[in-house]
Amino acid sequence: MSELYDILVETPPTKVILLALDQGLWDCERSLAELSALCEANHMEAVAEVTQKRQTPETGIVLGSGKLEEAAAAAAELGAECAVFDGELTGSQIRNISTALGGMEVIDRTMLILEIFRSRAVTNEGKLQTELALLRYRLPRLQGMGESLSRQGGGG
Repeated sequence: MSELYDILVETPPTKVILLALDQGLWDCERSLAELSALCEANHMEAVAEVTQKRQTPETGIVLGSGKLEEAAAAAAELGAECAVFDGELTGSQIRNISTALGGMEVIDRTMLILEIFRSRAVTNEGKLQTELALLRYRLPRLQGMGESLSRQGGGG
């Protein structure tokens, strides 16, 4: 009789690039270290960090276009599939940054934390509560989806 072995095939972590705006309000290095640890908790590996020191965010894209080009090049070189921003982004900022990064998925710190909670929920109630929180957070960020349908009139 042959023995059966359960083989656990672990998928490699998703490679991500960390993005941050350093306005001098807090310790950016420490915040990025914490963000990297959060990524690890969600089976992600931070392969690069791109930060920019500036007093005010660039309208629409937070970081300057040159920094986003640098991030896109680093992501392509290192095989990053996602960008994680150290802070909270609006829906339009997520779309604009994603476009600047060649269509790469972009999430912010809050979304990452909600994903961690969702993935670790055990009870049905916990799963529902975390899914609801995630959907409530995503809803305002879906602005613009389906705008092509917004001006259709009724038949008459």
